Amino acid sequence: MNWKHLYIAFVLILFLFQGAIAQWENAILDTITENLVDDNLSSHAFVMGSDGTLHLTYHYDDSGGYTLYQYRRPDSGWATVEYPLAGSENVAIATLPKNVRPDSVWMIAKYGYTLLLFIRGPMGDWTHDTITPPDVNVGSADMAATVDDFGRWHVVIVSEQFGGGYDLHYGLYSNSGMQWQRLNTPLGPYGSGAAPELVAEDSGRVHIFYRVLAWGYIINHTWNDGPGGHTWQTESLSNSNFDNYTTKAIWSREYGLCAAISGNDGFGFPGRIYYHRKPHESGWLTPELASGTHSAVNGQLALDSYGNPMIVWEETSGNILTGNIYYAMYDQQWENYPLFLNSISYYPQVVMDDQDRGNLIYAMDYYPDDEEIYFFGPEPPSDVSLTNSSPLPNSPILHPVYPNPMNATCTIKFTLPSVQQARLGIYNILGQEIQVLASGIHEPGVHYCLLDAATLASGWYVVILETPAFRQTQFLTILK
Repeated sequence: MNWKHLYIAFVLILFLFQGAIAQWENAILDTITENLVDDNLSSHAFVMGSDGTLHLTYHYDDSGGYTLYQYRRPDSGWATVEYPLAGSENVAIATLPKNVRPDSVWMIAKYGYTLLLFIRGPMGDWTHDTITPPDVNVGSADMAATVDDFGRWHVVIVSEQFGGGYDLHYGLYSNSGMQWQRLNTPLGPYGSGAAPELVAEDSGRVHIFYRVLAWGYIINHTWNDGPGGHTWQTESLSNSNFDNYTTKAIWSREYGLCAAISGNDGFGFPGRIYYHRKPHESGWLTPELASGTHSAVNGQLALDSYGNPMIVWEETSGNILTGNIYYAMYDQQWENYPLFLNSISYYPQVVMDDQDRGNLIYAMDYYPDDEEIYFFGPEPPSDVSLTNSSPLPNSPILHPVYPNPMNATCTIKFTLPSVQQARLGIYNILGQEIQVLASGIHEPGVHYCLLDAATLASGWYVVILETPAFRQTQFLTILK
């Protein structure tokens, strides 16, 4: 563990926790990747098994790309990375089931126009079968999967019909293979944006949420009559958004169906997230606005042991993501809190463990060719290494400043190959040093520094990283 660079990154967000609640108390920030290439999280999975083990898939964009898998048991750090699938980001998108059986990890992946089922063996070996539904192109990466309490595997995908148009296909996996049903859903010609969400009751009855185009974009809820049942019912869910786009749902034996639905009034203005709940043997309750006065999208839902919902979401400005992450909690009323306000954090996914602690995965986009993945959650025992070490460069690196231009704050990142003296300074165009962001002996690895431009005038500046045998500069523009 490189405690120094972890500490620096943590300091950047420490001030955000003045109103922190139990779900994030004593949480630590842990690096998952530090490989200086894009690690894409946006279309992949982060889930928790029934034994509390966290499971993660993401895309590693190097030498053609790989779909990677890692897990983290409750009493340990992240295990060694595994490489189930090779293929570029455009043709290899994977998802894990919402619940993972302790005795079997499985994964659904789209590879080109082929749908694959991957199963992980007890020694970490991966095998796969082709499970593409008959008579369809798998034309979309939209897919979701889950496991019920009897260990049955369920999956839903958006499929492109050979004759044109899109539909949903639901599959139930058994010893005889994947049994598919076409659901005849009204996805229309642009069904690749349906973003299906799938949850299963203990009994094996499934609920599917997906987007359709009606007078605006609405969310439909479709459910069957039992495990593998062929009788389906459908209803539309409404709230005060004109358009609704995505749903994150949970089925709870105590609290029923719970869903966070993200939408807006058109063209991204403003983004709003509503919480929907349907208790057992009841209809849907009145939707509740969870995101308050913030503009929010991509709500990710978790429940604590008392049924209180937590929704983690991304902030928007108009229809542009700001790179800031917030969360909303309900306890008598909805309250919003900032989580990461660094302008480079994206794609959060969250689960709650059996001690009501939040576990969050997200990506930090430092510059176009370097998106790294981070975990924020409970700290493992002190004798466990938190980080999977990535190969270090042969010489120091001062990474491109992002954002640039900037007007308030930005994060400056540098990497050292070994323990050495390093100094990171900000200079004006006259060559005068005006701020020192780092100075002294530093451990090997990636280091992060926050530049606060509150006292700096608009103009051009130079960022310089110096070691005894190295000097590198980056230009920075401040606009106010």
